[in-house]
Amino acid sequence: MEFKPFCCYDGLFLILDLSDKLFGHLLLWNPSTRESIELPRPEPLLEYYVYGLGYDETSDDYKILAVDLSAFYDLYANVSVEILSLKSGSWRRIGEKHPTGVHRVRGFRDCGMDYLPFVHGAFHWLGMSEYCSDVYRTIVSFNISNEVYGVIPLSERMCNIPHLLNIDPHVVIRDHGVSVLGGMLCFYSTYNACHGRTFKLWAMKDYGV
Repeated sequence: MEFKPFCCYDGLFLILDLSDKLFGHLLLWNPSTRESIELPRPEPLLEYYVYGLGYDETSDDYKILAVDLSAFYDLYANVSVEILSLKSGSWRRIGEKHPTGVHRVRGFRDCGMDYLPFVHGAFHWLGMSEYCSDVYRTIVSFNISNEVYGVIPLSERMCNIPHLLNIDPHVVIRDHGVSVLGGMLCFYSTYNACHGRTFKLWAMKDYGV
């Protein structure tokens, strides 16, 4: 059998069982007990989503968020977001309350994200915001208790490192994303060029500040 891991939280793993090559099966797996349950599939195809798994203390329930960050769609189209709670056992589309002026990134591979970091009761991913006629990256958050979106702007210094380092942006291979380190939300960026490499990591010590 072949499996593809998506994300993990609190000792639980969200994985894709690829034994069915056509559709695949979405599983929630507990490696300590070796037990798993099959979850319903979101639509459209599974590989177009980035997933996150977290625990909602308000409802005492584990929830899974699926965000379509695929580059196969229009950059300015609405971002497709679906949520599944284990108690309900079904996916529900959430999209009408997405922050205005924030668009999808150019693809989940471009933003370096394989999963949705969960911290402070919310999932996080990279978006694109228009500011001063330029496009800047920003962090989009989604609180799983009240299902409210939020936006965390990134500073110009965090988004435009090649110019600060006097590196030609045309020869730079960039990788950026958000993650969690020591319970803190982080934004990271890596730049590889003929002049050398650099890795930057910003940690938000106080959430929201």
